[in-house]
Formats: sequence, structure tokens, C-alpha cells
Amino acid sequence: MVHTSIIGTGTTSTVVINTNNTVTKMFSKKKDYLKEKNILNHVNAHSNRLYRTVNMLSFDDNLKTINLPLIPYNLEEIIINETIKQLTDHKIYEIIIDI
Repeated sequence: MVHTSIIGTGTTSTVVINTNNTVTKMFSKKKDYLKEKNILNHVNAHSNRLYRTVNMLSFDDNLKTINLPLIPYNLEEIIINETIKQLTDHKIYEIIIDI
């Protein structure tokens, strides 16, 4: 897997596109990485009962990276532009499930 370019930056991570139609989210803080990994693990564990889930392809605890299929928009940017409210973990799960 070869990283080609940065396609997005958020408050907690940078996303780069790979040559194999996947993306890698790179986190600077271990706490942020573990929180996102936990959410994705929770969603993936119930993917047989959930429609349109985000599939975590792989992760690396040492590098604090998560590999995902390419989804061609920045959900974090959409949410930030729509609301200034703090989202609960439950709402975050619902948004991920809707994708």
C-alpha cells in the first residue's frame, strides 16, 4: 500500500489516499486513535445487523493508523458545518451506521 496524497485533515487525524482505493487515517494522539478504533470495532461487531456500515480494514496500534475503504467525502467537515453542538457517542454511532 502506497500513500499518494493527503485528502483531508480533521481535528484529530489526517487522511491520506492509498493506491489501492483505500484511505489511511493517521492520528497524532493515542487517545483519539483508541476512541475511533473502539467505535469502529463496535460498529464492525454488529455489521451483520446493521445496514451500510463502515468497515475497518486494518489498524496499527504502534503507528496509530486505521485503514478504511475510500468514502469520497469528509463527514467530519459536514457535521461541523451543520452544527456546533457536541455529539454524544450514541449519535456518532448512528451517523457511522447511516453511512
